[in-house]
Amino acid sequence: MFVAVGAANLCISIVVLLFLPDNAESAKFLNEEEKAILRTDLAVDQGGAGVKVFKASSLLELFTDLQIWLLFLLTLLISEPSGVITTFSSTIIRNLGYNSKQSALLGMPSGVISILSTLACTFAILKGFPRWLSICILLVPAIIGGGLLSFLPKGAKGGLAGIYLINTCVAPLALIYSWLGGNVAGYTKKVGANAVIAIAFGIANIIGPQTFRAANAPQYLPAKITLFAVDGGAIVVAVLLRLLYGYRNRKTAVARAAQLEGLGEGHTSATDSSLTVDLTDGKNPAFQYKY
Repeated sequence: MFVAVGAANLCISIVVLLFLPDNAESAKFLNEEEKAILRTDLAVDQGGAGVKVFKASSLLELFTDLQIWLLFLLTLLISEPSGVITTFSSTIIRNLGYNSKQSALLGMPSGVISILSTLACTFAILKGFPRWLSICILLVPAIIGGGLLSFLPKGAKGGLAGIYLINTCVAPLALIYSWLGGNVAGYTKKVGANAVIAIAFGIANIIGPQTFRAANAPQYLPAKITLFAVDGGAIVVAVLLRLLYGYRNRKTAVARAAQLEGLGEGHTSATDSSLTVDLTDGKNPAFQYKY
């Protein structure tokens, strides 16, 4: 299965590498007017990539930025249950009184819930719903699922509903990457931040399965309680990120208003600088964080 999925990813990556434009200017399917609109939009939301040059100062800012460590912690907490349920969900279902074949079949709705919750939160963000609140809402069913698994009597079929509900914790990971893309600026810092989140994801998938120990079989109660606890902790971290972004936006509100006024008057300096100057979010006095 992993070979098949890996081969499909490799093929898609080759297609992306060959056919996806590096920027708006090289996109042959856009005319000049559309490119100009795109440049302005990128300037307004400060989504320019800047000059692709390594800067040690940006790397230093990465490791001293509180939001990066909160995002690291959030990824660690959210990804730990997802690593567990993909590996041990069949084992948990089997312990509810089903045979191996039934356990495999009953695990299929978990994937459906993961897909639907990811699509739902993506659509909500498209409509302007806050990312932090989306994460919190998605983690509530996961917490309920962890509670059902942890505290229901042995063999209770409600545990199956718990396994399904926990799968909503998969969707917030997509929102974390969305947060990272919108709230981290500067080429070096953005690349480094993506590496930090990837490391957190890897660590979580190493830690998660270790909570399932043979000594705790067949109920694996400590592992189930861990699922219950980390999702609650993730909600706290998401709220802290919201407070941090709100505080930073209030500090940059005046500079941001002046920049938007310049764009409205047709000045091109702000547009050009946001697309060509490699400013990090911490060094951009008009940067607006998305929450």
